[in-house]
Amino acid sequence: MKRYHHYLYKLLLCLSVLTVACKHEQLEVYQENISYRPGADFLKNNYDLTFFAAAVEKAGMTEELNTRNPITILAPNNKAFRLLGIQSVEDFDKMNKDSLRQMVQYHILDRRLVDADIAKKVIDARYTTLAGGRQLFISNEYTSWTSRYYFNGAKADPMNAIISNGVVHVLNKVLRYQSGTLRDWLNKQPDYSILAAAFKKFGYWELLAQDGPFTIFAPDNAAFLAKGIDANVINRMDTAAYFGHRLFGVYIQRNRRYFISDFKVFAVNNGEFKLEEAIWGDTYYMTLGHNEDPVVKELQYVISIRTKKEYPFESVGSAVGKLPPYQDYLSDNGVVQPLTDVIVLPNQAKK
Repeated sequence: MKRYHHYLYKLLLCLSVLTVACKHEQLEVYQENISYRPGADFLKNNYDLTFFAAAVEKAGMTEELNTRNPITILAPNNKAFRLLGIQSVEDFDKMNKDSLRQMVQYHILDRRLVDADIAKKVIDARYTTLAGGRQLFISNEYTSWTSRYYFNGAKADPMNAIISNGVVHVLNKVLRYQSGTLRDWLNKQPDYSILAAAFKKFGYWELLAQDGPFTIFAPDNAAFLAKGIDANVINRMDTAAYFGHRLFGVYIQRNRRYFISDFKVFAVNNGEFKLEEAIWGDTYYMTLGHNEDPVVKELQYVISIRTKKEYPFESVGSAVGKLPPYQDYLSDNGVVQPLTDVIVLPNQAKK
């Protein structure tokens, strides 16, 4: 009987060793006495980061992420890439290698940055990436019982996965960055050509090439066409017959760079649930806030316009922001936040 128990003990011990050996690396729990993998190897050995690992490999950055020290890797999870239409690692073969490399580089910091290094309740703290020194922005939503970090509006969860040459934070969205100005961004987006035509016609085009920062809340062509507005309609407009700031200036927030997470951070940190102010250069009032879509549980912007600040007033129009992945398009002088609808119609802005 003693011999039987002895063999049973050895069998259970062997099974436990095999079970541990077969597990994927865990992102959340680390032991001080284990040997950490370098960056690219860590990505390849985590099943939820296989798409980003493939992007790193296709961009020719595997060796750099394994040898550069220290680094911080902001790794979008597989779901984030699926939202962009990436269904397999072979999809990266269809992409321009230089563009793919810039995308990966924008997700890498040339330093080790753990959550303890980031100030509590900070909003839009700037950190330099490997993408030509371009910056990204970090905000912290902080209470006594929780602390969440956002990178260009993307939530980091989990954070602080230790690698031999730095740290990995996992993001729920791919960071969307395009070098150049907001005007350059609009020029490269055919789905926003009607909005671009309106900005040109009503004198905002040069503004969007300036330093900023700006936030553009952008209805796409489908939203304009649904209201019977195309580029020809806009080009035939007599600008003197309309309140331009009310009609199209309403889509531009000056001296502000808003990511989708910012209003949640404002609400939690400062008790500021919405922004209410007059439209720049106009008497009508705008309310800008956010809500959570009840189906997909994601944040989206909510914008509404009324005739004046205090009641009695008339509601003019409203629109909500698009859901991921159509959010937080960053350029060098601001952010684009796509909208699902046109806010103010031409007949509502006639003088």
